[in-house]
Amino acid sequence: MGWQSSPKILNFNQYFAIQKFIREVLRVCSGDKDVKWMKSLSREYAEAVKNIKFIAKWGISAIGNLRFRLRLFTIFEDGKPFMLTFIIELSKRNSISILDVTVNQFAGKHPVPDTVFIPKDKGKSGLTYEQIMSRLKGN
Repeated sequence: MGWQSSPKILNFNQYFAIQKFIREVLRVCSGDKDVKWMKSLSREYAEAVKNIKFIAKWGISAIGNLRFRLRLFTIFEDGKPFMLTFIIELSKRNSISILDVTVNQFAGKHPVPDTVFIPKDKGKSGLTYEQIMSRLKGN
């Protein structure tokens, strides 16, 4: 998702806390009911987390004031891809509080032919979605 681990965004202890949180998500997937923060999720989101088969990729971006947007690109048990977005806050002691959770349904994928160039900057596209679709359609 474009972010490379770097001390510019997270220090070692913050990075370790994020990694621990991701491991807890995986524990929930394997049936562990002792993960405390699961009780704070709505029933819908708790079910979504329980249906994760594995985490394919994750990314993080800083929002400010020790708040971060953590995206987990995952695969459901039925094979469908989807993305969970957690808005989290790190305390000064690096404990994580979940401020918000969103389940983003996967819209689809579009293969990019070798003849189409999509400029990227720091892992993000330099084009809008509409411009990318126009290039893919050959306009």
